[in-house]
Order: sequence, then C-alpha cells, then structure tokens
Amino acid sequence: SGLKSVRLPESLTEIGANVFCGCNSLTSIVIPKNVTKIGNGNIFTYCNNLTSIIVDNDNQNFDSRSNCNGIVRKSDSELIATCRTTTIGNDINALGDYCFDGTTIHFIHIPESVVEISEYAFGGCNEIDKITVAPGNQKYTSPKGSNAILSKDGKTLLLGCRTTVIPEGRAFFGRYSKTVLRIPENVKSIGMDAFARCNAIFEAILPKSLQEIGGFAFQNCANLSVVQLLAPITISDYTFAYCYSLSTVSLPEGLEGIGCRAFYDCKSLKHITIPSSAIKIEKNAFENCPVSEKE
Repeated sequence: SGLKSVRLPESLTEIGANVFCGCNSLTSIVIPKNVTKIGNGNIFTYCNNLTSIIVDNDNQNFDSRSNCNGIVRKSDSELIATCRTTTIGNDINALGDYCFDGTTIHFIHIPESVVEISEYAFGGCNEIDKITVAPGNQKYTSPKGSNAILSKDGKTLLLGCRTTVIPEGRAFFGRYSKTVLRIPENVKSIGMDAFARCNAIFEAILPKSLQEIGGFAFQNCANLSVVQLLAPITISDYTFAYCYSLSTVSLPEGLEGIGCRAFYDCKSLKHITIPSSAIKIEKNAFENCPVSEKE
C-alpha cells in the first residue's frame, strides 16, 4: 500500500493478474514496449490514487489510445485495465472481464463503438451514480432517467447502480439496490452475480414469472434478512451464500431443487419452508447454517 512508483524494464514481457492490487499510493505507471501478455481482469484493482496509465507507443500488442488512461488490447480494441480517470473512447469496441474491477467511478458513458460489455466489466464498482449510453449505439441503450444499461430491445438490464430505476415489465439481470426489492412481474431471469454485495437490500420478493436465478445472484448481501420466492424454480449454486443476516426464507410448492451451498454461511438462517416437491437438495446446501425450523 505504500508503493509510490514503479519502473518496469524494457525486457519485461509479461504482467500477471492482480499484480498491482491494492497499491493505493501508486499514481502513475508506464507499460513498456515488449509486454506481450497481461493477466485477466484489471491489474490495477483498488489502486485508488492511480490516475495515469500509459503504454509505450512502440508496444505491438497494447496501447492507451486517445490518452484514455487505460490499457487496450490492439487486436480487438478491448479495454482490459483501468483506473478512476479512465475514459471509454469512441475507438474502444469492448469492455473486458473485470476491466473496472475495484475502481472508484461515479459516471459511466458507453459510446457508439462499444459492441460487447463483459458480464463482470464493472464488478466491485459500488459508487456509480450515473450511467448513459450514446443514442447511436446499435447494441445497448439507456432509457432516460433509468441510469442503467439495457439491451437494445429493452428486455435485459445489463448494469444498474444505486440510482437505477428498473423499467416495469422487462426481463433483466443487473446490479440494483432498494430497501425492499420487489422484482416486477414478467421478469424471467436474474443473472449470475446480479445483486451480489447489494447491502441496501433488506427484503427480496421474487415473482412467479421467474424461470431462473443465476448462481451467486444474491451472495454477500449483508443486510438481506427475508426472501420470498414465488416461482417454482431450482435455486442455483451459492445463490444466497454469505448473506449473514438472512433469517427467513419462503419457498413455493413446485420447487424441485436447491443447489450446492445455495445458503452457505447464512449464519442467521433459522426459519425456512422446504416444499414437498423438492426432490434434490445438495448435501451442503445449508452448510454453516444454524437452521432450527424446517417444514
């Protein structure tokens, strides 16, 4: 955390994943010309004071085009590493896995050029206040006032933030937080890791229209205490893992399965209704749970 400067030699050819994670005193860095491989995800995770990322102009594999303060892979114009001053320019086509992971950003604008956003591109970005998408983008949209990224057909919410307004009647998966989370009817899918670490959620009401809930969907929601699942679907692996305040869960008749460690380490879980239709419950579904009442 005290590392203030780094000089990387020209002989360097590879930079591993997470190599600068938590270097809070680092303010600038230059990637030398012979680097041909950079590890997956944002190599500058939690580098909160980093404001300048420059790639040597002679590097054949990566660049920091238009002074975006990030690292872009030349072969497909994908942004792979960022800092808090990174801008997504019109010459960037894709946002890579975890490319903004652990970066403190408050505003996101997706330009027309971006045609692919990784499912985890903004993982760990918990300070986002505003999200916009260029009107001319052919794949994504952001309806006025929604503060969200949706698919062009409006049926899938890809990214939300703490000020997101979910359009009624649309299937979605994304990050969102309210004191009582009421998913609108007709929503069919909640994606993997969709509401993970949304600490503002105290109660979640999941509608009958749901056809699937992705793994880890509500993991680590520290204040989630009550879940009402109305849809007779299988609960995926780790869906509610590490929800330490979760105490009451209602599951509907027709539900057939509960996945691996679905309620792992839910230390407050004492009341849960298991329907007679549940024919497959993984043996570690309730591992580290002090469940005292089951029906």
